[in-house]
Amino acid sequence: MQLFLGVNWCNIVDKKIATIRTRQDLTAADVKVVDVGLSDHGLLQWSASSDRPVPAVETFVRRPWQRLDIDNFQSALSSSILCRPDGWQGCDSDMMASLYDTELTAILDRLIPVRIVTRRPRTSADPWFDEECRTAKRLTRRLERAAAAAAKRSDNTAAASAKHAWQTQRRS
Repeated sequence: MQLFLGVNWCNIVDKKIATIRTRQDLTAADVKVVDVGLSDHGLLQWSASSDRPVPAVETFVRRPWQRLDIDNFQSALSSSILCRPDGWQGCDSDMMASLYDTELTAILDRLIPVRIVTRRPRTSADPWFDEECRTAKRLTRRLERAAAAAAKRSDNTAAASAKHAWQTQRRS
């Protein structure tokens, strides 16, 4: 960083700048006063780190359960080996549990495949953004998505009123 100061200020700033810290975890700045020779101004130079901490990232696996078609699931389950006793009669309990897990996972992977979701958790520095406000915002976003998908006037009205309630709550 660079800063031009008048010559009268350079000596004062040179003595005082060493005590200024840019952040709590940094040491005092090493400031140089450079005479540019063109006027009675001096050039202050110092180094400052512009590194940002790497944001924490959470990655998890989820299924879009709201997209599960119950009829397709029942059809796939009834045609699986789980509904044919001749395929698992000689199995012990551990083999049956393993068969149950693998068959259900295979059916679900076919109907609603897993998704890998990555998100950056935010710590809210705003004390007003409490659980009530978070719930209102979640309701608003859900209604907005439903209104966009359905494109019905009654849904749009519900989404608009929920959004208005959330914004009013946020401002108070």
